[in-house]
Amino acid sequence: FQFAPVVLLVVLSGLAGSAVAQWSGPSSWQSDLRPIPDSQWSYAAAAHLLERAGFGGTPSQISALAAMSPEQAVQQLTGYDTDNNASLAFDHSGIFDPGLDPFPTSRPAATALARKNGEALGIKVKAGGNRPLQPIVNRFFYWLRASSLETNRLAYWWADRMVASDQPLQEKLALFWHGHFAVNEGKVRDYRKLLQQLELFHAAGNGSFRDLMVAVAQDPAMLAFLDAGVNVKGAPNENFAREIMELFTMGVGNYTEQDIREAARAFTGWNFNGLDFVVNDAQHDAAEKQFLGRRGNFDGVDVIDIIMEQPVTADYIAGKLYRFFVRQDLSPDLQAELGNILRDADYNIATLLETVFLSRDFYSPASVGTHIK
Repeated sequence: FQFAPVVLLVVLSGLAGSAVAQWSGPSSWQSDLRPIPDSQWSYAAAAHLLERAGFGGTPSQISALAAMSPEQAVQQLTGYDTDNNASLAFDHSGIFDPGLDPFPTSRPAATALARKNGEALGIKVKAGGNRPLQPIVNRFFYWLRASSLETNRLAYWWADRMVASDQPLQEKLALFWHGHFAVNEGKVRDYRKLLQQLELFHAAGNGSFRDLMVAVAQDPAMLAFLDAGVNVKGAPNENFAREIMELFTMGVGNYTEQDIREAARAFTGWNFNGLDFVVNDAQHDAAEKQFLGRRGNFDGVDVIDIIMEQPVTADYIAGKLYRFFVRQDLSPDLQAELGNILRDADYNIATLLETVFLSRDFYSPASVGTHIK
């Protein structure tokens, strides 16, 4: 049963792929962002759209889109209701114990905490006898295994949801953001935080990239993964500040090491309590900072807003979305055009994707059948 989602995805992709292989628009459509003519809309075009905006479609699903106009078909996919899949919610096991949070980074860290406080991981040190710390050690290794198993169960649930959902783009975008804002269970060690991040991608994946970036920066899974707990006034940790510019928004070469240090100061004091974002004011550096040519008493939201003002940010995000949904080959001119569309839309992801999915370029020979899975 656990492998069924993978098989179903392959079968669905094959159903659409056989139709797509037979058709594409003329080569002159490459890099042309004008909408595909209604006269060129077909079953094969709808199949290609479902392969990229989802995970493929059955013949009936493809036929339903083919019967619409191109605009209607694209809006059917991009305008999904983020609250429509409540019936597909994850079934929690209830295994998590609040005493586990925050989870120590290692077994020695757990025992050191127990020696210092007389307890750790919600368990007190044995009052007497041999090996007084053994219950702590047992609890540590038990939860390492339990958290891994729960995260695996979460992954299987998501694969099932990808197949069961009638909103394929919601899942495909969640998969994109899941790769873009990558964290891992091995460091977070709390399946609830990983689920909460995935729920964020489901809810906000097609909205404002700026708002999504702020939400991810305040997300407990990301805060745990990039060491927010040790990013404090007087000793800033640069992990998140570096990642937000290098991987999440602008790309290498568009900032300096000084910008990283100043951004790290802006994010000091940002942390989490369980599944909630908190700001520890005593640990936040409120002094003046100089970041990307601007000067002020910036906090993390200010830093993100300044990043959004940089032209390269829209170009970078638009280009990454394009390569995921269309093709790897992307000229600088086309990337700049896509960046302008995203910037003019105030970073609304759905607006950019509607332009892309309707474009002649999306249905050109350069794009159709060129994503090797």
